[in-house]
Amino acid sequence: MTHNEHHQQLIEQMDEIENNRNLFLEKFIQQKQNLEEHLLIKQIDQWENDSIIKIKQTAEECRQNFVKSIKKSFKQIDYKLLRLTEQLKQIPNKKIFNENYVNQLKQKLTQLTEELNKPKNIFIEETSTLFINKINLNDRSNTKWKEFGINIAEGNKLNQLQSPSSIFIDDDKTIYIVDSQNGHIIKWKSDENYVETVAGGDGIGKEINPLIYPINMIINKENDCFIIDDFQNKRIMQYSRQNNETGQIIMSNINCYGLAIDKYGFIYVSDYEKHEVRKFKIGDQNGKIVAGGNGRGTNLNQLNCPTFMFVDDDCSLYISDCANHRIIKWLKDAKQGIIVAGGNGEGSSFKQLSGPKGIIVDEFNQIYVADYGNNRVMCWVEGATKGSIIVGGNGCGEELNQLFYPMGLSFDQQRNLYVVDSGNNRIVKFEVDLN
Repeated sequence: MTHNEHHQQLIEQMDEIENNRNLFLEKFIQQKQNLEEHLLIKQIDQWENDSIIKIKQTAEECRQNFVKSIKKSFKQIDYKLLRLTEQLKQIPNKKIFNENYVNQLKQKLTQLTEELNKPKNIFIEETSTLFINKINLNDRSNTKWKEFGINIAEGNKLNQLQSPSSIFIDDDKTIYIVDSQNGHIIKWKSDENYVETVAGGDGIGKEINPLIYPINMIINKENDCFIIDDFQNKRIMQYSRQNNETGQIIMSNINCYGLAIDKYGFIYVSDYEKHEVRKFKIGDQNGKIVAGGNGRGTNLNQLNCPTFMFVDDDCSLYISDCANHRIIKWLKDAKQGIIVAGGNGEGSSFKQLSGPKGIIVDEFNQIYVADYGNNRVMCWVEGATKGSIIVGGNGCGEELNQLFYPMGLSFDQQRNLYVVDSGNNRIVKFEVDLN
């Protein structure tokens, strides 16, 4: 196939994407205007027809909950569809793109279609009773957590934490904590009540092993090692998970505050001083700038003291743009970011953040933020203009419904939320509220 023939194929694929987008928009509008035809509604109706008249009230309650939940889902689709439409409009003609770009657009349209047909966070659950199946509509995007947490450090060796900053929970329920002021990384299993130092902890200094105020840690499963940002030593360290050998410097002369790793093994580092994020593979001392790098500022192509990060399955990067009091999302290969939380100046309203730190994005595109200066954890749905408080927000303090400078966040497999309550030198576990 010649170059011209290949390019013609790409043009035809772009035409097909535009046509499919129009068809999807038509179907989307129809579903928004006629919710009664949705598959989940039909399932509810079938249950109602098979049951006796006294349970009709329950069915109606489920319909109302469904409408509320699906409208939230539609808002997310509206937002993503607007972004896709803007991308298509930004192409001045059908000659300025490549095959990867075409495939990305195809994938986004496919994902939108899947989200419309089968919402990821809404499903019907039937519970067997003596006479009938009780029906409930569950929306996993509406998870609530108990107001009062549990101090997991109480009564064990974790009570010696000093200004901890981040937490990582492995698939086998092992918890790793970056104990910043003590200069080490500790490993803990709740069912064993055993604490082990896996990196650092040998005293203050710039020798190869000691860490000085580490802040973040990730696990590189490809190389079976810990990657740690040794903040005050201005370097990134690598430690084997299989032994306690001396660490190895893999990048130096960098004010690294945050770390993240994508599904391809690329490591992302936020440079607090240069206001940029770099992406690299182990062995690459420099890496590539993928966000910021245009000096300190508030423009969408700038950052101001970036801290924690999260990278999703699409390799989109979410950055806690700390001194800009916002969370900014950079799509893969983008030249500027999109504000997805905060960005309305520093403050304590539901539209504002104050020096955000830890960040997690779940499979429902809900963004969880450790709102450091406001002593709370917020949840923002991507595309929303304001967030909601999920834990904390009861003033600065040491009660178990209060936080003092929260930093790292992590979920376990049951979606219990772990918050690094840095100012209180503890880790607080907030269990899912099933009531």
